[in-house]
Amino acid sequence: MQVGIGVPIAPFRDISYTSNHPSSENMHIDCLIVLGAEPSEQCQFGEYHIQGFDIGNQQLTFSEVGTGNQFKAFRINQTQPLLPNDGHWRTHDDPEIGSGLVIRTQNQYTVVVIYSYDEQGKPEWKIASGQFDENGSFIAELLKPFGGSSIQNDEPVSAQLHSDVQTIQIQLQGTELATISIDGSEPKVIQNFNFGVEVFSTDQYTVNDGSFNYPDQEGDWLMVSEDLQESRVVNLSYYDPNWYQSPPNPSYYGARSYQLQGSEPDFDFNCRKITRYQAYDNQWYDLLEIPYCTGRYFNRPVSKLTLGYFQDIGYKGFRVYAKEWFEGITYEGITRESSYYDFYRLD
Repeated sequence: MQVGIGVPIAPFRDISYTSNHPSSENMHIDCLIVLGAEPSEQCQFGEYHIQGFDIGNQQLTFSEVGTGNQFKAFRINQTQPLLPNDGHWRTHDDPEIGSGLVIRTQNQYTVVVIYSYDEQGKPEWKIASGQFDENGSFIAELLKPFGGSSIQNDEPVSAQLHSDVQTIQIQLQGTELATISIDGSEPKVIQNFNFGVEVFSTDQYTVNDGSFNYPDQEGDWLMVSEDLQESRVVNLSYYDPNWYQSPPNPSYYGARSYQLQGSEPDFDFNCRKITRYQAYDNQWYDLLEIPYCTGRYFNRPVSKLTLGYFQDIGYKGFRVYAKEWFEGITYEGITRESSYYDFYRLD
């Protein structure tokens, strides 16, 4: 989006945002701000009169006047290297009330806040900022403040920084999974914690000898291609692959599978749970399954196979990698270097 600000001639001021992308060329938001003792704004998005802007660095939300219909705009960060999903992270061995991290990325720069305890069990917090490199590694100075005032103080006092500066290293294994090490300590596994949403476990992907958990993907999503040339709103609904075949396929037992609603879905996303199964002869068999979420995307005239990593699946967003599919189904050759589709949750 490009922004233009009109010359402020009291008591009005014009602000407009215009798209410069071919798919939405000349789409614009125009706002007329009325200045004065009680300033107000009147905005229009195409044919819609809009209000109630909620402006953030990563997302813009506004509503249509009279109907309450909501619009959302997402900042699309075109980057092949992994970046951690924003939110609350914690270690896998974290007790019920323990330590954690808050991670936030804006324009490739990441801020990490750690809340924990010192050796005497007293609460403390530390902060670091920097960038993840192309290998998903974050190395930065870890600063510890002291001597500041409480947040509710009406006369705040700036804190000081300890002279003993530590070094933090975070190594991403996905957008939802990483390891953390401080001053060369033994790395600990940390995972983004998805609040208030049902989670499902894997058997083929484990962390610390336990099944990896990932959140439910049902709902409305904005689906955007890597080159931004393709975008659409999709609704993913759960289905059981064994509904469509008899006898049931043992490799689908416990799977979480999603498809677009409709009689002829053109996108499916299948997260299998097991790599071994017990057949009717009571023998156990190993399944040669890729331990990722796989699927197909029918985008005529070209169809694509898709592969998603469990450790990339978040509640607010996830990414799948794709390659063109002509004959046969093989996921070989799909890596994090492949073209991809990003999904942003709308509801």
